[in-house]
Amino acid sequence: MKHISTRQLALCAVLTALALGLSTLENLFPVTLLIPLPGVKLGLANIVTVFALYQLGALPALAILTARCLLGGLFAGNASAMLFSLLGGLTAMLVMILLRRLRCLSIYGVSIGGAITWARWRPPSSRWATPPYWATFPSCWASPC
Repeated sequence: MKHISTRQLALCAVLTALALGLSTLENLFPVTLLIPLPGVKLGLANIVTVFALYQLGALPALAILTARCLLGGLFAGNASAMLFSLLGGLTAMLVMILLRRLRCLSIYGVSIGGAITWARWRPPSSRWATPPYWATFPSCWASPC
């Protein structure tokens, strides 16, 4: 098992804080006013993730991504957004790790591949992660109507 140095641990912490800050900053600007499509984001935190993937490797980048998604959802207080972000982010990271091994793609191609994967994975993950109406129906029986 490879041990992580103190310098790498500190760099991961700084990159996690930077990604979390960029994600929070990104949520302050409503991009949907310019592009009226639901779920469209600039992907500023993805810059940090791609940087970590190329400079630190796959495992530290995966840890930074996971910490950003979990902390971002915790700070925002939105558990469903945290789940969607985590599912989409992990899928996009897996694709970026695989695309990085291709020598014909640059860092831009890997980043675009991750963005496309995140955008294509979001609708199926929302259908998979949210319970259908019948799953919440028994709670209606117990409530006094």
